[in-house]
Amino acid sequence: MLDLSSKEFSLTVYDSLSGLEHTLLYRQPTTAEYIETCNQISREENKEESANILIEAADKLITGFEKGSISVDGIEISSNPDDDNYYETWKKLIKENAERLLIELGTHVFIRTRSYVKKKNTTK
Repeated sequence: MLDLSSKEFSLTVYDSLSGLEHTLLYRQPTTAEYIETCNQISREENKEESANILIEAADKLITGFEKGSISVDGIEISSNPDDDNYYETWKKLIKENAERLLIELGTHVFIRTRSYVKKKNTTK
C-alpha cells in the first residue's frame, strides 16, 4: 500500500560487485523533478549520458542508507547525524565510489516505476 504521508522510502539493491545488499533511503521526487528527469532520459540516445542523468537525479533524492550497509576501511559508517559513526561526507563517498548504487536508485524511481494502464477485458 502506498502511504502518501511517508516522507522517506527505501530500496534494497543487490550490488553484484560486492555481492552484498544495500538498503538506500530516499525521498519522493517532486512532480517537476520526475517530469524533467523522465524527459531528459527519453531524449538522450547516449547510454553513458543517460546514466549520468540518473546519477545526478538520484543524488538529489538519496537521504541515507540503512545502518550496516556501508563501511570505510572495514569500519561501519552511518548517514544518520545522530549516530556515533556518522560519516559527514557519506553522499560524496557513494557518488565517488559506488555510482552504480545511484544508477540503480535512479532507474527504480524514474524508469521502473512508470505507470501503465491495465486493459480490462470488456467482452462478456
